Amino acid sequence: MEKSNYKLKAMFIVAIIILILFAFYGGMQFGKSNSNNSNFNNSNSSISTSDSSNVEEPTSLTPSSDTIINLMNNKAVLLNRQQASTLFGVLYKSKGILAKDLSNEYKVSAGLLQLEDDSSTKDSTVSVEQFKKYMIEVFGSNVSYTDEDVKHPCGPHGYDATIKAYTVQDYGCGGTMLPGYSTSVISVKELDDSIEVTEKAILITPYLDGDKFYSKVTKPYSGEVIVDKIDGGQKVGVSNYLDKADTYIYTFKKDTDGHYYFYSIALQ
Repeated sequence: MEKSNYKLKAMFIVAIIILILFAFYGGMQFGKSNSNNSNFNNSNSSISTSDSSNVEEPTSLTPSSDTIINLMNNKAVLLNRQQASTLFGVLYKSKGILAKDLSNEYKVSAGLLQLEDDSSTKDSTVSVEQFKKYMIEVFGSNVSYTDEDVKHPCGPHGYDATIKAYTVQDYGCGGTMLPGYSTSVISVKELDDSIEVTEKAILITPYLDGDKFYSKVTKPYSGEVIVDKIDGGQKVGVSNYLDKADTYIYTFKKDTDGHYYFYSIALQ
């Protein structure tokens, strides 16, 4: 009987020891798991911090600087304001458009404006290969277009398909009491590979009422009237209507040669 009791006691003690060992081992594994989770969380936190530190901060530029003036003289931008052109206001009347999605007529017309800036071509025939250089200066090296005669206003060159070149032609130009845009660059941001220019714009339309001239001021995109009647002798400019003018954002992308080209415009 005593031997039987002794065996039971021994088995009971062994069972307790085994339970203690299991509990100790389980505690060690739980601690290791928590340590790994902690390290994973710390690693994620470090990655997140690293990622946030790599977010590109824009640099503000002076709107009146030569760099910005030159950008806004890009011929795709200027064509939009050319009063004698049938393409007058195309950019402003779009809610947003990429340069690559502009009509072929618009692209070639902007290229012709760039060509006319080169005094060496004034009385010369320009090959399609030479003309492409002007297109790249406006739209960048990835520009896509087809050579065509666009009857460019106020410019002497037109496309002659028979010789595949832009030749001097006699195009008329002129007009009176034409609508015009008044614009002002209000801010500029430089990013890593692009520059964003924010501009305010209004459309001023002169008209005759009786024997007096007046002007009407409207928003370029919607045509909403800002001021219906202003005396023709009064100076009108966008600075008088900044709070009511339309706001546009131009994006100019950096090309492989380091120069910036017109990429897009969007109504804000």
